[in-house]
Amino acid sequence: MILCLDVLYDSHTIYGGNYKANLKPDCFSLLNVEKLSAGAERNIHLLHYKLLIYGGTRSDQAHKKLFGIWETKNPIWHKLGEFLLEIFIIIFAITISIYFHDRSVLKHQRHETKEFLAGLRQDLTTDIEEMNQDKSSFVQSEKVFYYITGRKLDEPLNADTIRKYYGYIFNTTGLIPNSGRLEGFKSAGKIGTIENKELQNNIMDLYQENIPNLINSTNFYTAKKQRLFEYIYINRKRLTDSTSNLVSVLATDPAYNISVSLTFVKEILSRYDTCINKMNTIISDINKQYGH
Repeated sequence: MILCLDVLYDSHTIYGGNYKANLKPDCFSLLNVEKLSAGAERNIHLLHYKLLIYGGTRSDQAHKKLFGIWETKNPIWHKLGEFLLEIFIIIFAITISIYFHDRSVLKHQRHETKEFLAGLRQDLTTDIEEMNQDKSSFVQSEKVFYYITGRKLDEPLNADTIRKYYGYIFNTTGLIPNSGRLEGFKSAGKIGTIENKELQNNIMDLYQENIPNLINSTNFYTAKKQRLFEYIYINRKRLTDSTSNLVSVLATDPAYNISVSLTFVKEILSRYDTCINKMNTIISDINKQYGH
């Protein structure tokens, strides 16, 4: 005869004196709670239970044994000892069930955490590649706007140079992080299952501080570029079917003033480097813990 030890996640409650426990209906059910009223047995609360037998049948042998204790002619202290032993067996079975359940939950959590970190490593690797490309774009933007603002007064802009850097004048660059995996893991309340607290802190710092700071900087830069776009769109005119006065518009004072503010990309590049370094640290920590 085998006891069913899985006694968690149920809706049934057993009461016995000051004792209360939630038990799985398939394994244990409360049929009655009795209080003896004679002699020393007055304050003893009895738990009436059933045992689940493999094979689908239920046995009354165990509960008959428990209640049969009080029907014997043994001294009361002998009865009490046997009764407490039976109660101890039940509590021991529940404790063992909880222990193995917790072990199972911990194993499952560790598996989920490993899968999450493996996916996060891939997300960060992809983000690093994108961020290095973004950095190159900002470096080129810096060059072209330094060229536009570095000329002497009344010095014309070179049309070929403007044509060469045209894409960097009119592009906008910004990071779109692969944060969906983290947000799902965090919203499920599982971020605390990362046992390496330094790794956990680095991940949270990256997504809650470093990346938002970078995005704020790039958004501010993009807003300044939008001002230049608007000015150009208003003042740009076609000269021929294939040419326009773009070079002349960029040489005007309003375009110059906006372009000066677009030469300041050092903060953006620094914040990109901060994010990339933090990402590489996280990837290194994941590799140390789980391997490649």
